[in-house]
Amino acid sequence: MSKFDHIVRWRLLSGSHDFPGSDGGTCINEAAIVAAGFEYKKISSASDCPPCFSRPIAACAIRLNDAMPDGLRQELLIPFVTRLSGTADTPEMELKRGQFMVIAGVNRISALLCEKIKRPDLAQECRDAKTIADCRAVVPKIRKSAAAAADAYAYAYAYAYADADAYADAAAAAAAAAARKEIYVIACQILDEAILLGKHTELDACEVAPRLEAAKREKISA
Repeated sequence: MSKFDHIVRWRLLSGSHDFPGSDGGTCINEAAIVAAGFEYKKISSASDCPPCFSRPIAACAIRLNDAMPDGLRQELLIPFVTRLSGTADTPEMELKRGQFMVIAGVNRISALLCEKIKRPDLAQECRDAKTIADCRAVVPKIRKSAAAAADAYAYAYAYAYADADAYADAAAAAAAAAARKEIYVIACQILDEAILLGKHTELDACEVAPRLEAAKREKISA
């Protein structure tokens, strides 16, 4: 657990929510909005986030949030509550982030899944992918493989055809199919690295805690 989790108890749940419960009870982006000092609002997609939130980063966070089991969501995503605001950057950087996440996903996650279905040749091709075109080239090979499991194909396919905002769909596809902690850990590492590529900041957990506690009290008393 992060230092944030030790200071304030806020439970992350799948889906969007009209208001937080007594223990938090919201998705990652809804919690991050309150943490950044904005009024609480229901978040159904990345476009609902404030302008200071990177769209591809927010989209990825939403999909990972909704795909993860409760325990892993608390363990792996809570640290991002203080890191999502202030990530919006230029269109060029947002595109770079999206492309990075696509390629990194193929290099690390699709390769891992190919190893698990005993296709080391495809795993190596995934690891060698350097461009979106490379990622697209390996997808048909995975698809045609008689040994390719559905989760490996779903993940590789989603990554290869993702654009700057669609990395999240790939993360969700793999998470729903594989449901393995190692996949989620890698996906969160990729999200972390994508954040660090461009503008980013981290809110002080001691300042964030009162905002989140106040949001819970306000909704409970309403």
